[in-house]
Amino acid sequence: MRGLKIICIILISIVLTGCWDGDELEDQSYVVAMGIDKGLEEDNLVITLQIANPQVGSSDTAKAEKEPAQEIITFLVPDMVVIRDLANISVSRRITYDQMRTMIVSEELMKEGMFFNLLDSITRDPEFQRDVKLIISKEKANEFINNQKHLLETRPHKHYAFMAERWKDTGLSPETEIGHLLQRTEEDAGLYLAAYATVVKEEEKGKQDGEQTQSTQGGQESETQKSGESEDQLKLKEGQKYGKEDDYIAGEVIKKGGNPTQMIGSAVIKEGVMIGTLTGEETRLALLMRPKSEVSNWKAVYKDPLHEKKHISARLLKAGKTDIKVNIKDGKLTIDCKVKADLKILLIRSFENYISDIKLQKKLEQSIEKQLEIKAMDLVEKTQQDLNGDIFQWHLPGRKEFLTVNEYKDFNWMEQYPNAIVNVEFDISITNFGKQLDPIDADEIRE
Repeated sequence: MRGLKIICIILISIVLTGCWDGDELEDQSYVVAMGIDKGLEEDNLVITLQIANPQVGSSDTAKAEKEPAQEIITFLVPDMVVIRDLANISVSRRITYDQMRTMIVSEELMKEGMFFNLLDSITRDPEFQRDVKLIISKEKANEFINNQKHLLETRPHKHYAFMAERWKDTGLSPETEIGHLLQRTEEDAGLYLAAYATVVKEEEKGKQDGEQTQSTQGGQESETQKSGESEDQLKLKEGQKYGKEDDYIAGEVIKKGGNPTQMIGSAVIKEGVMIGTLTGEETRLALLMRPKSEVSNWKAVYKDPLHEKKHISARLLKAGKTDIKVNIKDGKLTIDCKVKADLKILLIRSFENYISDIKLQKKLEQSIEKQLEIKAMDLVEKTQQDLNGDIFQWHLPGRKEFLTVNEYKDFNWMEQYPNAIVNVEFDISITNFGKQLDPIDADEIRE
């Protein structure tokens, strides 16, 4: 009897084994990025899908030599869910979100607070992943997706994946995920930083419009007009930032050629609404001053303490965790933040001999500490007076000061933070001067 049961189980497993519910690779359309814009009316959205061709750029390329690497389609729809069925009126393959890892939302929609209401579908739909990267675009998300040029990546999803890795390397943009946004918003204790990007600069828009007008009126362009476009792009305009390595937001970097995309700085989100922006420099400091730093090293420029018009380039490496001490006495909040970091000097423009002179080294360390502390306190002041919220996640160690969750909630960190006393200290140690110890003797070269 027992043997008969075993035989029946084996037969059933053979009969039931199959792949009738499976989908072939070529039968599916993989959405790699979704763009969300404000619709024509309050109850609808303009959604753009960037669909990748899985055969292009793979070992199956020979079968898809003449096929494009991607298809971009835009629809006016009620929400992010129904667009999958509607898209199949023109896309022959089944739309799937399984491989979608990037979502672009326009600044206009974020500032009106509409996006947070849309997140309900992400928590319910099993195809939406919570680790989807969130990018806030300065222009419409539709324009952002259509105007990108993935010059080095055949497959569009690789571009977004590589850019997310660069966020970790440089700290110029925060690593942003939908799941983290939901978590921080529900905590209602601080502000959330999302990656900020653009592909269209306002100066270029006006310039292109002006050139088109001149071309129409004149009948034909001169050789100077034809070649002058690229020459003028790097010219400095009045009030425009230049020569900075990180003190920009997207669209401000003076750049010529390549992919027009600029991802630098961050969008500040409070209770699901975008309320402002931070530069790349401010974003780096915010990430560095958090209890658990998301970026541990980057390259930056500092003023030379002995030569006002010269600078020193160095690589900053975080040394251990940020020391955050929170004290609450008589309802008054005090926060002490201490950051330890090592510096590897990569460039000394003045050729000053900081290597062999220990006193000069100490002076350089103290100067860089002071520069960082001033910038950090300026950022703290901005968060307290302009943004009215904590971007440093200091509420996480602050929770330890309360015995119960209700006590912590009653304290209301969001309201108390703008009035908090904040002290920031940097402890910098120069550990390395690169491969060459002795500086170049400029005077000897001139002789």
